[in-house]
Amino acid sequence: MICAHRDSPAVRKNGTVEFIPGPGAIGNASGAAALLEISKALRAGQEFKGAAVFLSVDGEEMGLTGSKEFVQNPPVDKVNLKYVIDLNCIGARGSSVIEIYATPRSTADSVRNYIVGALRKLGIEARVTNEKYPSDHKSFEEAGFPSMVLYSSEEPYRELLHSSGDTMDAVDPRALAAIVKAVVEAVIKGAEYWK
Repeated sequence: MICAHRDSPAVRKNGTVEFIPGPGAIGNASGAAALLEISKALRAGQEFKGAAVFLSVDGEEMGLTGSKEFVQNPPVDKVNLKYVIDLNCIGARGSSVIEIYATPRSTADSVRNYIVGALRKLGIEARVTNEKYPSDHKSFEEAGFPSMVLYSSEEPYRELLHSSGDTMDAVDPRALAAIVKAVVEAVIKGAEYWK
């Protein structure tokens, strides 16, 4: 399963939160766009022989409500889920590193390693972290499913996230395309491995 949330919270001004909708290009139109592109690439490619679920959720910013709802009331058989890839705040301009957290000692480790290798081949630094990042993968991990999250980790994006500056100018299309390509490659290799 590949998932991304599509909601963005209020805009931050002078350290306080005002409930004015933020543009949300990095957080998380970038992940939502990547989800659609990955779906399109896997559907068009002849190499992919597996099955995948693409989940676009709402409510990440409100306590992971969309992913929690999916875990509690799935419309598909979640027993067949081998791993979950969560795309959150990826492809930020000026952030040259993608952090990847994965459920330790699980099938998510193998897929994460594929993604790290593919990103590095494409010239993007990928760093494995044990820091638990608060996003939708957490709902699946807590329910016992191997999960991972990919996210941009460096400034200046953290200053722009959840602010009025979180616009398309903050997204690096080349980096976003490389992340899509790396995830597609990893999903194809994962499908071959778990035939």
